[in-house]
Amino acid sequence: LKIERSLLAVANSGENSLSLFSLEQNPQSLLYRLDLLTTVSNIPQPDAVAACDPALTAQVLVTSFLDHSLTVIEAPSGAVLGTVQLNSSPLAVECDLETFTERRAVVSLANDTLVVVDLNSLTVLATVPNVPGNRHGHGIAIWNRTAWIPNPERNLITLVDLRTFQRIGDISLQQPLSVVCCHYYDRHTPYMLVTSYTRGLVEFDVSTL
Repeated sequence: LKIERSLLAVANSGENSLSLFSLEQNPQSLLYRLDLLTTVSNIPQPDAVAACDPALTAQVLVTSFLDHSLTVIEAPSGAVLGTVQLNSSPLAVECDLETFTERRAVVSLANDTLVVVDLNSLTVLATVPNVPGNRHGHGIAIWNRTAWIPNPERNLITLVDLRTFQRIGDISLQQPLSVVCCHYYDRHTPYMLVTSYTRGLVEFDVSTL
């Protein structure tokens, strides 16, 4: 996971750790150089990884499917800020910035719920039921305080309002695997990019939803 232009995080599932690397590009060859900064140990089989806004003090969010946990790590120091135990195995995670000082982790769980965690207090703020997720990369995307969660088995993308913690509705799509926000073809129109197993790349103009 690229946290910012000069920082990279790698989950080492087989070694129960997460590594942080500095990332530097040579302006002439355009090749990148990776230097290991630190390795954070004792994370049981780390799986999904997300990063919070590096304009603030960067934080890395790491989930463990094995022990139902979310670990919050400061970058680039690698200091563990805390761990939150969840009531089911996490499938995907994304960072939501409510304000410039308030950060939340949005976590999709295997029991078809979406959990919102306050990263300042490391407590669960809300649990939203009937939100099926999946373990493919980029399993959650957020635009305008709305979370998009794809599920290929049920052929749908679920939308959740992160202000009210309520399901907004579903978008029908054949086998959506991953979702990324946002691509701009011009400076004004954002598009959500969804990868479908059967249809390839599908674009949604989020300004019209």
